[in-house]
Amino acid sequence: MSGPRPKITIVGALPPPVGGVTVFLRRLTDSLESDFEIALLDLRNMDGKKPLFPGHIISPFRNRILAILWLQWRLIIQRQSLVHFNFSDVKALAFVAVLFRCSRITIATLHHGTKAVPRSKLWILRCLAPLIRRKIDVIHALNAEQRFFYQSVLGFAASSVFQCPTHIAPKLHGGAPGPEARRLLKDMRPYVLTSGVGNRLNRADLILQYWKNRPSDDLRLIVSIYGDIDSQYAAELQEMVDDQSNAILVGPMPEVDFNMLLKGAEVYLRPAEVDSFGIAVADALTFGTPVLASDACERISGVDVFSRADYSEMAVKLEALLLGQVDGSSKTHQSDRSKDYHNLYTRLA
Repeated sequence: MSGPRPKITIVGALPPPVGGVTVFLRRLTDSLESDFEIALLDLRNMDGKKPLFPGHIISPFRNRILAILWLQWRLIIQRQSLVHFNFSDVKALAFVAVLFRCSRITIATLHHGTKAVPRSKLWILRCLAPLIRRKIDVIHALNAEQRFFYQSVLGFAASSVFQCPTHIAPKLHGGAPGPEARRLLKDMRPYVLTSGVGNRLNRADLILQYWKNRPSDDLRLIVSIYGDIDSQYAAELQEMVDDQSNAILVGPMPEVDFNMLLKGAEVYLRPAEVDSFGIAVADALTFGTPVLASDACERISGVDVFSRADYSEMAVKLEALLLGQVDGSSKTHQSDRSKDYHNLYTRLA
């Protein structure tokens, strides 16, 4: 681009040190920084949290109301041409609807999808829909199901829906691995890796239950949880891990460490009951790691899929992958969409 770079403000609430939204926004800002002046306003203030880059500004407030007021003030003073909101689910749209508009163009992305809305509450969204459409110019759908929701429930025109997965190619470089990754990789035994936000919807408990009853061999199971962890559920998982010899539970770790584990896995397993895309699924295929995932959402080409209503199907397909009866190693898939986001920002800003 020639001339001054357009000013872009990205808004989110980022859990450290890793998580789907954090990973996506870090990669997005890296891919855009040469052509855009980017500020990332982070609503989540937590102990030990550090900025990802100089334009990453963390709210000084932990109180939610004060953080929202701080965000509104920042949006007013920054005079950006485009604001891109990144939140978890549709409840956040009501929050966006009441903010004063402070840019020419507003985009919104809901990373955890639309399934969390009970049918009994849809009338509230429909009542707010005209206000939401006035505040949001482009709504970003991660898959066809989200696109249908935004058009049928919220009334967005087809031209106002940008459908694109949130996958921007991972990089293995970025510093030496941390002690957790070094410890796990030092053990030369092969392993299956599963990961997800630390709550029951990601069904790590079912995988551990299956692993306990699986015929014993040297294959390990590494369960990685992150994000907003349900402490009671995490304790339940730890108890299940302690009851068997070949399973390990690990907490949040830096992206470079997780990517090293992902690259070295025999299979990456994604058993979630609710999912919107699954960046780790696409990353695994990029690294050449076979992937077995539930049908909780539309999966990219190359993923072996099982019905989330039938975990016995998961067990059969997992063992087939491990025995080489399915050639998962040939399913390397490049799904980098950074150019799509660059083109969107260039067109709108």
